[in-house]
Amino acid sequence: MLGALVYIGVFGLLTVGTLRKPAVGLAAALCMFVIEQWGQTKVAFVASHGSLTNYLFGSVVLLGVVSQFLRGRGIRPLNGPVHACVILLYLYSAASLTWTPASAPAIEEWDHNLPYALLLLVLAPMLVRNIDDARDGLVATRAVGG
Repeated sequence: MLGALVYIGVFGLLTVGTLRKPAVGLAAALCMFVIEQWGQTKVAFVASHGSLTNYLFGSVVLLGVVSQFLRGRGIRPLNGPVHACVILLYLYSAASLTWTPASAPAIEEWDHNLPYALLLLVLAPMLVRNIDDARDGLVATRAVGG
């Protein structure tokens, strides 16, 4: 019971924090895997519904992006040359599926991990527009996952 309360509390705090400051949604993206593993060991409902954490915390990130857009802050799809290089590296990795000797398992692995890549490579970086946003997101990450 305590585990469920903590799980719901973390989700609630991240949701409210993201509504207040959209960059807090970065913590949801960065801590999603940790909270998923912890939730599956402590809460039977989360363990029996494996994708629940992914949907909940992914929706917090999406809420932050939409909130930022609705506030008129605009959305930057690329946050500098490093972000562009990381995206290009992932695109090169996707292109390498055409010449890999084990293409069927590789494509299956890509299909499985594509939502994570979109969340972490496209949506989450849109939450950070300046140094203050980065600080807000990382402080929230430290509070939730640290």
